[in-house]
Amino acid sequence: MFFELKNVQKLFDNDNGVRDINFSMEEGEFVTILGPSGCGKTTILNLIGGFIRQDSGEILLNGENVEHLYPEDRPFSTVFQNYALFSNYNVIDNVMYGIKYFRKIKGKKAREMAMDYLSMVGLKEHVEKPITQLSGGQQQRVALARGLATNPKMLLLDEPLSNLDAKLRVDMREEIKTLQEKYHLSMLFVTHDQEEALYMSDKIIVMDKGEIVQIGTPTEVYLHPKNRYVASFLGESNFIEEDDEVYLVRPEDIAIEKNGNAGKIKSIAFLGDTKDILLDYQGRELNVKVIGNTVDFSIGESVGVTILRRSKIV
Repeated sequence: MFFELKNVQKLFDNDNGVRDINFSMEEGEFVTILGPSGCGKTTILNLIGGFIRQDSGEILLNGENVEHLYPEDRPFSTVFQNYALFSNYNVIDNVMYGIKYFRKIKGKKAREMAMDYLSMVGLKEHVEKPITQLSGGQQQRVALARGLATNPKMLLLDEPLSNLDAKLRVDMREEIKTLQEKYHLSMLFVTHDQEEALYMSDKIIVMDKGEIVQIGTPTEVYLHPKNRYVASFLGESNFIEEDDEVYLVRPEDIAIEKNGNAGKIKSIAFLGDTKDILLDYQGRELNVKVIGNTVDFSIGESVGVTILRRSKIV
């Protein structure tokens, strides 16, 4: 196995922290740790990077325990939430820093290598610019290039898109995923954003209160969540109880049509390419997502209702 955490635990004075953390990843895989603020996801990243030490458990790379290594000696590179770029350096000097001080390569060769990494992230035309003159997206690319320039076995990304506006965040997640796939990079990504996790990941680790709740592919955790917490955190959810069982029905898995009487529309939220509709259905409320604008619905209108997919949860 390329990378593993085995029975890792780290508790702080207030008893917060992470417990019984077990997961693995293959080389070239994009794995996301997903959870709300305070769930322990950044703690795990800091444990792997060596910035804090675990109380117990093992962190293994290709079967070798890296616990004894200092952060600068571990074969990982971290892209931080605030990028941690050197504001007194220009673009290429930021990238050359890792090459010179971690890979011990200097001079013309270091500059050539830095140019290669900046080309990878589309910044070859901005190499002499001061960091302060770059946009948020460009600074993010510099941080990625600097992280890759140390030639890490794995890149650790701590909510790197959270400081970007919505449109740029979407653009950057596409760029990062394309870069990862093109160069077969191993990436461990931390986020609280379920859309980022679903779009970018080969595997998602869902966390809550310092523990792993579920591990699976994006399809598995979204369509077959282990419990209500996972279902709700991964997206909008309807829970229907029937014969002592609880079923998850996603809003997009409900079809409504005119000239029916199974449900009545209570509210409509227009979102451009979709509508979020709140429905009174058999004495309960259902959230329905309607794609497109080919059919007009009205508040108070009675409609037919068809549940297209549901999954049983605990």
